[in-house]
Amino acid sequence: MIIYNKIIQTLFTVSLLWIFSCENMILNTEMNFTLNPSDSLQLLKINESTEIELNHSNFNNPDITVTWSADTGMIVGYGSLAIYTAPSEPCTTLVQANITDLFNNTSIDSMKIIIYKQLIILKADDLSYSAEYIIPLGFQNFIDYIENNNIKASIGLIGNSLEVNNEQYLQYIKNISLDGSFEIWNHGYNHKLNGTNENGETYHEFWNTTSDYQKEHLEKTQELALEKLGITLRAFGAPGNNHDSITLDVMNENDDIKVWFYGNPESNKIVLERYYNIEFSSQYPDYEEFVNNYPANEEYLALQIHPNAWDDEGFNQFELIVEFLMTQKVAFITPDEFYRLSER
Repeated sequence: MIIYNKIIQTLFTVSLLWIFSCENMILNTEMNFTLNPSDSLQLLKINESTEIELNHSNFNNPDITVTWSADTGMIVGYGSLAIYTAPSEPCTTLVQANITDLFNNTSIDSMKIIIYKQLIILKADDLSYSAEYIIPLGFQNFIDYIENNNIKASIGLIGNSLEVNNEQYLQYIKNISLDGSFEIWNHGYNHKLNGTNENGETYHEFWNTTSDYQKEHLEKTQELALEKLGITLRAFGAPGNNHDSITLDVMNENDDIKVWFYGNPESNKIVLERYYNIEFSSQYPDYEEFVNNYPANEEYLALQIHPNAWDDEGFNQFELIVEFLMTQKVAFITPDEFYRLSER
């Protein structure tokens, strides 16, 4: 499904256009125009289009002209407005606005847009406090790798780990959540799996438990993240991906959560489906298996991983998979970014 359709109108007849947006950029000139391509993601799918606009109170002045250009794809300008259409192959495109006034003073502003074929959301499960290392070594290696390669990922936080009140742990999570590379999400309060209730039945944190229990565990992690980290968590994934009809009701009643990893498609959340895997057995990445069956035509892949369970070879397999994905010109984004794109 195409998740970001939106109809826009231009001065000439234009068909359906898909609007992505990019962060406002102030021109470094005395004319002080503002370039407004529509949102901070700077992403555009192959063959799709976006509207870019220059805003300034003096733009009614007929002595100011704008010339638009792009080094790939097609751009059509209508004065302060341009429609950019991406090429059919992934790349990074440079869009420029050349502004000239009556006195032939010229200023140029530019922006880069990543043209992609597929979105990748890395779903790293099970972050908790380590008494020995503060942050478990597997997660330290994973976080360093993501940052060093300038990509993005999401990390599932086990809520009760915030009750340890270790300032180094709390500050570390705050720091990575603010650097733009990571989104922290709600992975339950205690990550309970394969418990046995008073009737001798198996239960998991969000499966075969009461509504009060599930609501308390969901909201407790939300409250701890806000209190200890200053973060409102926007995504959720159940431990073991086990959930039931009660989880559906609890999730539908929560206004903070916008994205549900591998959730119930009947929910009012954006549900990220599990179309494919990186780990194929025992939480272990497998490069050859991944490449051999890679679903290149899926709109997105939400890929579950467990960095703290990998040995050196497992981490090497993960690195090879990421390198392969980079050759496919994918765009690594966070769950919240996916939500923002979906809501357009």
